[in-house]
Amino acid sequence: MDTIISIILTILGIGAVLLLGTGAVVVIAGRRLYVSWKQPYKRAVDSMEKLSHKSIPFLQDFTHHASFRRWLREEGRSDIEALSVLFCATDHSTKGVILDALPRHEQKRLHIKIKQKKNFAKEDIDFTAVKIREYMEQAYQQADQTLDMSFYTLYFHEEYGETLKYIQNASRTVHAELRETIQVVVTAVLRNIPYYRTRRLYEQQHKYESFIMKDLPEMLEIITQLPPSQRPPKEEELTSYLQKFYDEFLTEESMMYKNLDSALQVKMQATKEKFFKN
Repeated sequence: MDTIISIILTILGIGAVLLLGTGAVVVIAGRRLYVSWKQPYKRAVDSMEKLSHKSIPFLQDFTHHASFRRWLREEGRSDIEALSVLFCATDHSTKGVILDALPRHEQKRLHIKIKQKKNFAKEDIDFTAVKIREYMEQAYQQADQTLDMSFYTLYFHEEYGETLKYIQNASRTVHAELRETIQVVVTAVLRNIPYYRTRRLYEQQHKYESFIMKDLPEMLEIITQLPPSQRPPKEEELTSYLQKFYDEFLTEESMMYKNLDSALQVKMQATKEKFFKN
């Protein structure tokens, strides 16, 4: 009798274990299927969040800039690799913007690409960052295009990004004329810094970098610390100072280009005399 009971208990135990095991498998598989259906990008997004890379904040800021919409129209639809990286790097609302901007067949293509992505590597981020910087460089090189401070904040993201964000935020608390003057002065200076670099004009580069990174932020910080009753006259004073600074900047810039033109004329004349003495 005891043997029969033991056999029955053993069978029941084995059945219970099998039932629990089957239930666990069903629950796990069901959860994965649910997540795959409800959150098809979770694996790729989690991979992006775990990845440490200096260019990820740059790419995230890019997706919130007006340039991103243009890139999406002009290049993003055909560059599925870069688009998938930006999609996973950005926030939920911008993911919706991306999907809304794509035709249905391109949405499906992006969906499949990201769903199949198991893990992002640093090479993926490097590839995308280079693509975006090349795109921004094209915009920078268009002399007839007006670029605002937000563009330069992104363009110089790793060098001056935090300081330029501070200047932008502080500018919102001052009166309109000073805010506009800051915008004009800062964009003019930033427009020239790459020129100084490539031509090794280190004195000009250092001077204007110091103005952007140190002098202007410190002046704005002092303004924001003043009591409301004292701010208007000091804001007027700073506006006047920056306007004079801008005039002197333009004069120096004009003289620099004039000197280059003179040097070119001298060189051409010397070359002409060298080869055509008669």
